[in-house]
Amino acid sequence: MRRKHFALANGSLHEVVGAVDLARAIGALAPEPARRAQALAVRVKHMLRALAR
Repeated sequence: MRRKHFALANGSLHEVVGAVDLARAIGALAPEPARRAQALAVRVKHMLRALAR
């Protein structure tokens, strides 16, 4: 059950990353905040992987 919740969180994280990428691509988000959001997403992904073990 625990892994299922972490897998759902990982899926949501991917959706957020896609939304940030799209916002940056259309100019709705400046490059620097987008870069910081992407870096934070990588950290969260590593955390989710560790917690799922």
